[in-house]
Amino acid sequence: MTSPCRRTATGGTPASTRCGTTRRPTTRRCWEENNAWLEAVLAAADLVCWAKLICFAAVPSLARCEIAAFRYRVLHAAAQLTRSARTTLLRIDRTWRWAAQIAEGFHRLRAAFA
Repeated sequence: MTSPCRRTATGGTPASTRCGTTRRPTTRRCWEENNAWLEAVLAAADLVCWAKLICFAAVPSLARCEIAAFRYRVLHAAAQLTRSARTTLLRIDRTWRWAAQIAEGFHRLRAAFA
């Protein structure tokens, strides 16, 4: 099963191009290095897409936003994962605008893989 972000073999979706699929390290290096780099970039794009689908399906503003907005709203949030008494806690700055949605998404993610 392929990710919703991989619509074409060339990575022609706007989200994947913003993730860096068109910015190869160099054309002078060997094929294996460029291929490994491209696979890493596509894996990162897949992780962002699946995070949107699993964690933020109920929040349309986060599920359908562009990659740059998603990075700012979710991935750049000041948060900390801590473990205490056999529980995992997510500590998010309460003043962050999307703190409640990120906490709900974290709970959905834990429930999906529990």
